[in-house]
Amino acid sequence: MAGDTASPNYFDHWDKLDKAAEALDLEDKPNALQDNINRKSANSYYYGHARQATGELAAPPPVEGGRKLEVPEGATASKDGSLAEKSPYYYAHNKRDDLGPPAPMPEAGGIKLAVEKRVVVPTVETKAITNYMFLDEDDIVKVYVPLEGLSSKVTKDQVTSVFEEQSMTLTVQGYEEDKDLVLKVPKLLNEINPEDSGHKTLKNKVVITLSKAKKLKWATLK
Repeated sequence: MAGDTASPNYFDHWDKLDKAAEALDLEDKPNALQDNINRKSANSYYYGHARQATGELAAPPPVEGGRKLEVPEGATASKDGSLAEKSPYYYAHNKRDDLGPPAPMPEAGGIKLAVEKRVVVPTVETKAITNYMFLDEDDIVKVYVPLEGLSSKVTKDQVTSVFEEQSMTLTVQGYEEDKDLVLKVPKLLNEINPEDSGHKTLKNKVVITLSKAKKLKWATLK
């Protein structure tokens, strides 16, 4: 800062301090500002405002109420005028030759976040079907599930079946209020062909057809 010209307010500030020191007969004693500098050295808040032994002009004292910072060339200022040359938030949005294009500035009002909608499927109580009969034939096994008035209570879409190599599940929805009727056999007596197995919904019953993988006798269903 050598060779700089200080403002009149700068000199008035020091004149007032000198006059105050003389009035208090403190010519041989450091005033409070100088004492703070002597004790804390460069860590003192007032160090930058003290007269420098190098001949450089000291920084002017703070202006009451603050002052607007001048933004140096190449720096970025925020909307309120504050200096943000190295501010982490704005620094990332400055043009950086070493890092390529800067990150885009946020839109006014912020970004509207997408809210994931979750569909809550109510839990339906199930009831096991224990009343059924089966018939062993050469290539197939038939399972009969009697349900009185079935066709008048449910639609065909409400009766579903799932088959695997050695398991089957039959589900009847809507026949009983708030309950699904389920016939589940996790392990059949023998293996079946799932793609050739199925069911039929009749007036008073459901007939399940299991296609045998091998022509073996079925003494029981499971």
